[in-house]
Amino acid sequence: MYWSDGTGQRITEDEETFISWPLSASDWDVKASCTIKLNKSHECSKDLKITVYKRPDRVYLHPLEALVEGRQHQLHCDIINVAPVENLTVRWYANNTLMKTQSFKQTTKTPVNESSTLPVTFRRDDSVVLFRCEAHLDFDSDALVTSDLLFVPVHYAPELNIITNQVLHVQEGDNVTLECEIDANPPPEYQWTSDKGNVWDNTNKLTVTNIRVSADYNCTGTNYLGSTTRQIHINVTNVIMETAASAPVDDTDCSPTLTPSKLAVRFGDPVSIDCNVSASNFEGMGWEATTGGTGLLESSFSTWRVDNLNVWDPKPSCYVTLLNGRQCVSKPSITVYKRPDRVYLHPLEALVEGRQHQLHCDIINVAPVENLTVRWYANNTLMKTQSFNQTTKTPVNESSTLPVTFRRDDSVVLFRCEAHLDFDSDALVTSDLLFVPVHYAPELNIITNQVLKVQEGDNVILECKIDANPPPEYQWTSDKGNVWDNTNKLTVTNIRVSADYNCTGTNYLGSTTRQIHVYVTNVATTTAASAPVDGTVCGSLPVQLTSSMKPMECVTDSDCSPILTPSKLAVRFGDPVSIDCNISASNFKGMGWGATTGGTVYLLSPRLSSWRVDKMEVWDPKPFCYVLLNERRCVSESSITVYKTPDNVLISAFSHKPMVEGTEYPLTCFISSVAPLQNLTVRWYQSSKLLHTDVFYEANGNVTKTPESRAFTLRVVPERGHDGTPFECEVELHLGQEVPKPLTFKSEPYIAVVHFAPTFTQGNHSEDISLGGDVTIGCHAEGNPHPAIHWVYPPADNVKEATWGRQSNITIQQATSTNAGQYICVATNELGKVTRLVTVAIKDEAAQSVLGFSWWYLPLIIISVVIVLFAVTLLHCHRKHGRYSFMTVRTNEEIPLGTKSAAGGIH
Repeated sequence: MYWSDGTGQRITEDEETFISWPLSASDWDVKASCTIKLNKSHECSKDLKITVYKRPDRVYLHPLEALVEGRQHQLHCDIINVAPVENLTVRWYANNTLMKTQSFKQTTKTPVNESSTLPVTFRRDDSVVLFRCEAHLDFDSDALVTSDLLFVPVHYAPELNIITNQVLHVQEGDNVTLECEIDANPPPEYQWTSDKGNVWDNTNKLTVTNIRVSADYNCTGTNYLGSTTRQIHINVTNVIMETAASAPVDDTDCSPTLTPSKLAVRFGDPVSIDCNVSASNFEGMGWEATTGGTGLLESSFSTWRVDNLNVWDPKPSCYVTLLNGRQCVSKPSITVYKRPDRVYLHPLEALVEGRQHQLHCDIINVAPVENLTVRWYANNTLMKTQSFNQTTKTPVNESSTLPVTFRRDDSVVLFRCEAHLDFDSDALVTSDLLFVPVHYAPELNIITNQVLKVQEGDNVILECKIDANPPPEYQWTSDKGNVWDNTNKLTVTNIRVSADYNCTGTNYLGSTTRQIHVYVTNVATTTAASAPVDGTVCGSLPVQLTSSMKPMECVTDSDCSPILTPSKLAVRFGDPVSIDCNISASNFKGMGWGATTGGTVYLLSPRLSSWRVDKMEVWDPKPFCYVLLNERRCVSESSITVYKTPDNVLISAFSHKPMVEGTEYPLTCFISSVAPLQNLTVRWYQSSKLLHTDVFYEANGNVTKTPESRAFTLRVVPERGHDGTPFECEVELHLGQEVPKPLTFKSEPYIAVVHFAPTFTQGNHSEDISLGGDVTIGCHAEGNPHPAIHWVYPPADNVKEATWGRQSNITIQQATSTNAGQYICVATNELGKVTRLVTVAIKDEAAQSVLGFSWWYLPLIIISVVIVLFAVTLLHCHRKHGRYSFMTVRTNEEIPLGTKSAAGGIH
């Protein structure tokens, strides 16, 4: 029997029943056929299908500055130096959603550069899109080559947040701030004009001071995609009441009391402050402010109230004018603030090991900047905290920088930038996550040069272990003048002479060279020729060509298969590993190990052989132990899992906006560099309660063995009770019976901020007040953000309103009939408005007492009188019945006494 190549030339020939041919994969279109010559005229042959492949050197996703809303864009992904292209599959992902799968029909067998395109169209709601491109060869399940992540913002033309034009009514001499609410990306440039001919450039808020005449103001916002205009009409009315002419003077002896005296108000929200004076010798009091002034009032209580605070520095002050002409003033400390529109972290393609880089974070449109704090995080570790000293009260754009230097051990760094105002604990505005790989120059994993001893005629695989990012390009040279390009493994076949082989790995940061000396000795024995030397699994050879012949079989029967200890195991990448192989049969010729690393030479006599690797740096070693008997080859293959624990487990939100009750919100768990993926389980928890379990599943059935990074998404519909609760992502790496307890890794908790509309803790009710009495009516609302609370009620001098936090009270002192009516409590935040009704009734106790006597006591009195009269009458009748009165008659006549007759009479 013999082997032949595609040209028909016989490569090797032997009369044995088993024949092997050391094959070099240096020919891209290599062919092989095994032929058995039965006699001089009859032959049987079988072709061996061989595919010589090469993984891509790089998968490069072309950068794209921005996606324009509604337009179709083409993304381009280049797969560099891959073969064969007909086995190549490319997958596109956007925000971890599979967008496209592409295969190729070319039959070219040599390495080529291939490209794939993805047409995409996005909306402004997508904000920022995260793309990646993945390439792999169908039969090479170990190697999935992924492009760097590409962050692309979505750009769109300016659009009005409020479509209708606005009309503002102000008093002559007032100051007013006009706001142009236009949504655009990139942010628009502004221009204000008025029908009076004035022009102001590039501000979204225009302050008009000491206004005298009505006018129309037009604000136009423009970016490179278009423009839009909003009109605001200001209607000026005459001042109805002038405030006190004399300037207020501070005086602690009579200063009015403010409730609250210090507060922070978001721009555009309602605000109210109560002012109370305890002095009795005053003429009047009132409020002065750039908006919401009251003028002089004849009252001991006054409220400064603005339903929509659109002035950045209102400067309210409450003054009291005494009878002697002096004035006393109290000024509250009020801060008008605005949360940032956006926190933008500028992209950075890569960090170069050992170099210092500057990251830039922009905080857009925030006020006041002196209360702003910015925090930087890298892989959830706080790196820097920055505050600002400017005293500007109007919104500004602020920037923060972070100098960073990283090492190759960091692999990929995940940055974020957070901004918040010190007094606004509910609003933390966070940038999108920025994934930045760490690039470094090539470096040898094994520093010392290597010496290999081989026998003449052997085949040997030389491996160049060079660590670099981006991966290096390779070049091999030898002192014999040969040159081979771009492969990290070089197969030298039928080696005859000793030589020095040099491997050089190069990327844009540098290069390094490793030397391997191959020392060739004379062949000591020829029996080893039948043993596999290149790690070929026995199960695929030889082919039994005819039933009449008895070729050497390759079996795994229990009667001759070697025994492995252990037969299954899991080993961490970089750790040592060893497996023993033992044979009980006595009629064997020899035994040995085959593997992609750590294989042994063919041994003739021992019954025990060990496969040992001091540092496991191969993801799929495929070790097998073989034994040669008389006409059989017995094989036992070890089941070995090489694993790597994740570098990071991070949980984050794609949007920097807070959660809203009842609205779906995605959370992402990013797992960095873990293997093998098919052994991964991801569990989501909320306050230790299991919400969801994800098990990694590869749709095409491929088994991934090399480290990869993956993101898992949980979509939650939050409730208000979830506000402040932690969400956690837990990763379990299951390694089978070899490691019974899964390896567990948890993310840092993500604390949910849930916004919800206001609700009242009490319902509508009625309140009865005695005439001249006092009563306090309370109103408490829950909501996030904290709702602004105010009352709508019949105005009266004896009614005072006090608001603090989520509580607002109405106090009525010495109630009169004018205080009767409906008192409406209104609670408002950005998600809604609710009202609560309290009906107040005034009761006159004197009238009630008279009315009560007439209706309740009069019937009792009448009944009592009737009973008394009836009793007197009965008593009188009782005394008259059967009784006589005798009287002495003073006369000289005697009254004769008669006898009693039988009839009972007296005669």
